[in-house]
Amino acid sequence: HLDVGGVQRQMLLAFKALRELNVECHVCCIDKPGELSYKFQEEGFSVHHVKFGSRLDPLALYKLNRLCAVKEFDVVHAQMYSANMSTNAALRFANKASIVNGYHNQNFFNTEKQKDNIVRTATRPDAILAVGENVKRGLVDIGVPEKKIIVVTNGVVGPEQPLLMPSFQPMTPLRLMWAGRF
Repeated sequence: HLDVGGVQRQMLLAFKALRELNVECHVCCIDKPGELSYKFQEEGFSVHHVKFGSRLDPLALYKLNRLCAVKEFDVVHAQMYSANMSTNAALRFANKASIVNGYHNQNFFNTEKQKDNIVRTATRPDAILAVGENVKRGLVDIGVPEKKIIVVTNGVVGPEQPLLMPSFQPMTPLRLMWAGRF
């Protein structure tokens, strides 16, 4: 959900910068829309809501799969354990979207079963983003294939500073959806 926080504010800045590069950005709240959802909508970004009762809620998995198919997303980025598991399952056999799983800290599992699920489902995403070398080491240590992990150092800018983006101009609009609980 989109509660007030640093990650959500950074995401809004990133979305604004990506829009300038012809990237159409969407958010899918897989828990509940939070306080910042209105801010994303005010800025012209679509906020979708697919309520998951559990990580593998069959109806929610179907709805997430259909949302991705109807909107024809090119990239779906899920963040942390719950969103990664749900998104990987929903898009396992369908959809043309590339899946990116993200981990922003080393607390990516609470139980041995969760650890095993992370390793088992690591074959589905096209890439796994880690926000630092320590997070990458933690993922490799539990058995996630190192070749899938990309380190993107967690960059933070001030609340009103522009986010620096690479110069990139896709030939056709790119569609990106960020899915998560946060």
